[in-house]
Amino acid sequence: GGGHGTGGKASGLKNVAPFITELAAVRPRVVLSNISLVLPHLDSEPYGLRSAIVSAIGHILEYIGQNKNDKNTDTTEDNTNEENRMNIAKSRDALLDVLCERVYDVSSYTRTAVLKAWIRLAQGGCIPLERVKFVTSFAVD
Repeated sequence: GGGHGTGGKASGLKNVAPFITELAAVRPRVVLSNISLVLPHLDSEPYGLRSAIVSAIGHILEYIGQNKNDKNTDTTEDNTNEENRMNIAKSRDALLDVLCERVYDVSSYTRTAVLKAWIRLAQGGCIPLERVKFVTSFAVD
């Protein structure tokens, strides 16, 4: 049966979308370590889910930005920390790319979620200098 399958999907999304956003807000590292399971859903139909993922990405980037200058993470294991920093930098760049792409989402709700994420990042001083020009240009449009 096709009819009642979508109703369950919609109500499931109503629960999943806020969960993803809230989890990223309180445990950004958990969502970051599972981001490969989340990102494919940016291509899904429901704008609520896309908006939630974009908000979650904002929380993760905020977390990365706030902890990037935290020298307390430096221990005696220099090689693993350097590797870890490189992975985090790659993740940050990839997630920033996603936020840049999603500015053009078909849904105004998702675009609003993207702008709110960029605002949070700007307020937290978490936007890398090389991205400021792009963010400024689309914010003005």
